[in-house]
Amino acid sequence: MVRSGKEHHTKNELKEHVLAPNEKIYVPVYNKRIKDNFVDFIQEHESVLIPGYVFIETDDDKGFEDRFLVAGRNHKIFSSGRILKNKDDNNILRLSDDEERVFKSLMEGGENVGPSYGYLIDDRVVVTDGPLKGREGDIVKLDRVHDKVILRMTIGGDEMKVKFVFHDISRKKKEDE
Repeated sequence: MVRSGKEHHTKNELKEHVLAPNEKIYVPVYNKRIKDNFVDFIQEHESVLIPGYVFIETDDDKGFEDRFLVAGRNHKIFSSGRILKNKDDNNILRLSDDEERVFKSLMEGGENVGPSYGYLIDDRVVVTDGPLKGREGDIVKLDRVHDKVILRMTIGGDEMKVKFVFHDISRKKKEDE
């Protein structure tokens, strides 16, 4: 866990001082698209998908933790970060197999999570394209002014809220149903 806004800095520090050659590090990002209704133009900028988190793929939890602690002492880094641990056994908190599968499918082999597209039926959105393809979600909040919709979806066995760009969702026509 790192201070929000410091994800890329922490990633670079970990790569330089901690990671073994066979370990991977991820900071999932997405291109946030903002539509300007007055000019009919879309502005994009990169945003961190899960603020405050950097993900490490390793087979050696203990070795990673030891290198992390030594690098923190020797290089005076990671003042804004810590390793998340399980309260029961004090081991590094790992993603479940299902969470890891979902996480990797969202990133499609890289760190950039692409947009998902879908259609609206009543208060439900069916995702037809993108990393969330095949999933459905109930609308929790609709904000046409800021061009966003928040859906409640089940991902990896957990219910979570997912933001969509409203103009990426179309209405399903009656004859299509």
